[in-house]
Amino acid sequence: MQEEVTSGGGAGARRAVVVAVLLGVLTYSAGAVWVFGASPDPLPGDADVILVLAGNDHRAVTGMDLLEHGAARELVITFIADDADDLRQASAARICADPPPHVRCMDPDPDTTRGEAAVFAAMAKEEGWDDVILVTAGFHARRAEATVAGCTDAELSVVHAPYLKTPWLDAGWVVHETGGLLALLIDPACS
Repeated sequence: MQEEVTSGGGAGARRAVVVAVLLGVLTYSAGAVWVFGASPDPLPGDADVILVLAGNDHRAVTGMDLLEHGAARELVITFIADDADDLRQASAARICADPPPHVRCMDPDPDTTRGEAAVFAAMAKEEGWDDVILVTAGFHARRAEATVAGCTDAELSVVHAPYLKTPWLDAGWVVHETGGLLALLIDPACS
């Protein structure tokens, strides 16, 4: 007579899947709170410079508006020259083609948030900029602030520029920014 062997592995495998899904949901939820929970800072009364990080077109427009309203004396726009034909960078391309007074454009190498932070930190040190208004999208604010703060001792105030919001894009930003934060924790900027 042959004995029937039961493994009981089905219940254990289901439990492992449920635990993995729950951990994934908790991790994603924590990332979403971290990414979208940042509030813009109040504007300082005497900022030295506005730093606009590359990204969507609204960032350059927001930086120009802040400059025109006297939020700071100087504006630095990160403009990636390779993106000159990218419609999302049309305003930055137009501004950087013939920068108005008090506007500088930088093309960092590498063209990452870390590259932007390192190039800007050198400029800030050379110029003696101590108070910086950092302009980026809200989803990028926490990682951008941590990255720039890792490269300079300047006081940072973060302004959120508008960006296109859709559930799919926002889900992607949660994954991207949470991954970027983990990378920053493992290898801090300008260390």
